Amino acid sequence: MKRPETSPESKSKKIKFDNDEPDSEKNAERLALEKKLSEKIRFKKKFVMKKAKLIMCLDDLKSFDKTLENNDKMEWTLPQFFVQDIQRVVLFSLIGNQYRFYPRWCKILRPGYIKSVNLITINNVSELDYKILEKKFKDFNQIFLNQKNQLNSIEFIASNANGCSFLDEFASVPIMRTQWMKIRDQPEFIQKRNQVAQQYKKMFEKIKSRKNSQSVANGLDTSELDKIPRTSLLLNVVQMIREDYPLPFDVSCSEKVKTYVYSKEVYQPVHNASPLYSIDCEMCYNIDGEMEVVWLALANENLECVYETFVKPTRPIQNYLTHITGVTGDHLDEIKVTLTDVQQKLREILPSDAILCGQSLNNDLHALKMFHPYVIDTSIIFNISGSRDIKPSLRRLSAQFLGKLIQESTHNPTIDAKASLQLVLLKLRQGLDFGDVIINGCTNIYKDQIESSFESMCLEDLSDAASISKFIYQTGLNIDHNFFKVLIDNSISNIYIDREMNNKNIPQNSNILKANDNQAAFDKLNESLNNTKFTWTQLYVNTDKNEDIKNQCDKKELKKILKNIQQVNEKLHDDSMLIVTLTGRSENCSYNDFLTNSEDLNLNDLNRGRCFLTFKNLEVEKMEKEIKELYDTVYPGGKKDDLGVVLPEDDE
Repeated sequence: MKRPETSPESKSKKIKFDNDEPDSEKNAERLALEKKLSEKIRFKKKFVMKKAKLIMCLDDLKSFDKTLENNDKMEWTLPQFFVQDIQRVVLFSLIGNQYRFYPRWCKILRPGYIKSVNLITINNVSELDYKILEKKFKDFNQIFLNQKNQLNSIEFIASNANGCSFLDEFASVPIMRTQWMKIRDQPEFIQKRNQVAQQYKKMFEKIKSRKNSQSVANGLDTSELDKIPRTSLLLNVVQMIREDYPLPFDVSCSEKVKTYVYSKEVYQPVHNASPLYSIDCEMCYNIDGEMEVVWLALANENLECVYETFVKPTRPIQNYLTHITGVTGDHLDEIKVTLTDVQQKLREILPSDAILCGQSLNNDLHALKMFHPYVIDTSIIFNISGSRDIKPSLRRLSAQFLGKLIQESTHNPTIDAKASLQLVLLKLRQGLDFGDVIINGCTNIYKDQIESSFESMCLEDLSDAASISKFIYQTGLNIDHNFFKVLIDNSISNIYIDREMNNKNIPQNSNILKANDNQAAFDKLNESLNNTKFTWTQLYVNTDKNEDIKNQCDKKELKKILKNIQQVNEKLHDDSMLIVTLTGRSENCSYNDFLTNSEDLNLNDLNRGRCFLTFKNLEVEKMEKEIKELYDTVYPGGKKDDLGVVLPEDDE
């Protein structure tokens, strides 16, 4: 434990000991205080073993990327967090090890000693509001400061970015692996699975039957230089869903993909000699805040650029991102080629069984507004960080595995497309474990995932519950668990407070309390506080879309909410957890709203929320304070050895 700095006043109150003075009374007093200190430390160590403890782990999740130009420059980044990360904290705090998905942004020790978990959601307030109204959150933030004076808080992707509410996403609990093994063999689910398989076939309905083309496929062998079949690197449907590839059946963005086109009129089944092509696009922001293709290149397996062109934007460009793309308005002034022209040209060039390669190819296909069934993504087949959530850049992969420096100033789609294709060819020559520290150095659990091609299109390939949950959501098979049902099945007493009584996510046998406004919600929360294992209170802040974006949030109502939350925290008993979330704006604001405001406003902050977390344990805090005061009394200036060296203080 750290010894706090002592003021002159506190120093004057301390007992002064002089080791050189042969005073038996003082020495006896010192020994008595040392004994008392040791007893308090031992008692605290035993005491805390029957208390839950919260430890933030954000520093462990940070990663950095050294630039090639300056090895001293490091940019620390955190992974993206989602509503499910908050859900995991709540479930683990309530159920403990019975729920196998552990929180990643914090550790909760001894969750069985937690007496209550209180979740408060403030709807229609985003990360942008939190940044703009920073002063209003000053006192509120004090609740969530830890011993290191750091804020126990994370920023997360709000549910509105996925077209649903916070409650919708939070209430969907991924099934565990053991549960999945039971469900997948049930006749009802097999029937549903077959229905989904039929949907897959209709997805690219003009793919010719494998049965009719089997003899052709068997007659083509992999290139002699390839160590592994190229179909082993294809992304399967599950991976394409996870990586946000454009798919015709994607129900989460059905409106968005209505304008997309297929890359071919007819597809042949992919096989181990299907030709490789690589594409790379440079994109700019238009005035609607959307990415548009302005420059692209397509390379074939012989590393020849078979198509390159600038593209006329469909909408006026707001930001050319010249420092990245190298594109300016002058490049596009005389360009007549439209996105429709590009789509038609690609349809002409690509063979019907072409395998399309690229770095984070999902972004390029979305920008091109095209579907393609056979893809290899270099950001997935290579892993040099040891984490599936941290993707390597094309620049770093090229430098490390090809010995080539690319993107030194601005990007060039021809160079980048060829680099992606060279990486894929290198992987084929070396094997599945090449360039993947997870497979090569740790475990082979991902091999099945990588080897499962698009053609398999079956649910057996799912290897983790998070992927299963997202897959079920995307395809409409509702076999995930309901959050409240999980609580009921585990005998967790719970209360849900909201202004809406009828919600598909809340089972009828749940304890629901209706509150017409925020004050009524706080009144009902105070009545049930400390009497229920889990309490969820929904609060709402109104927004006015006609106002300037900085003033859209109802500041008076928000101020009242924050004050009430502080009062709730004061009333909480020891061993209670308080979680407060800002869920993000419920309506998406137009990009035009930002054009009249300062440039530092981040468009994405409207679709981001923030979660705050604290654990109340006044007894331990009081005990630690007493130990620190006694330590300063016994060892003014710190504990020293015989040579006068200050020793580290005792810790639990």
